[in-house]
Amino acid sequence: MRIGAIPGLRLRNLEKVESDYNIYKITVYEGFNEEYITFCTPECTRAIDEYLKMQQQYGEKLTQDSFLIREQFDVRDPFAISKCRQLRSNTLTKKLIDLAERSVIREKEILVAGSNRKRAEMRKDVPIAHGFRKFFTTQVVEGDLKTELR
Repeated sequence: MRIGAIPGLRLRNLEKVESDYNIYKITVYEGFNEEYITFCTPECTRAIDEYLKMQQQYGEKLTQDSFLIREQFDVRDPFAISKCRQLRSNTLTKKLIDLAERSVIREKEILVAGSNRKRAEMRKDVPIAHGFRKFFTTQVVEGDLKTELR
């Protein structure tokens, strides 16, 4: 899934598929010409369920119109919890960069004094979000998985 599609996801876009593998069927870009359906892994399903459980434990009232992933909030502030704000895609990108650097998947960028290049302008060989999608596609092709299942 494209990183830009994640902030717009709402709980109504998830449908749990009960089978040997508990997974979610996800409707992406609901109501647009680009709408499509995808599925997540059982590990992702567990992570989503735990995340939603955590939100409820802190007092958030979840509805079908609630955002799947919301902006961070102070757990000690009931007002912040009740005022759910949509996550922005650049927040996800920054988080992915931070995680990639801390896990040494990507080398940390160190700007040289006097450099006028901004961090966002520095291109990488493997894009931070799209690179994961490309990796997945490569694994599917090398695993000889049918294209329609991909």
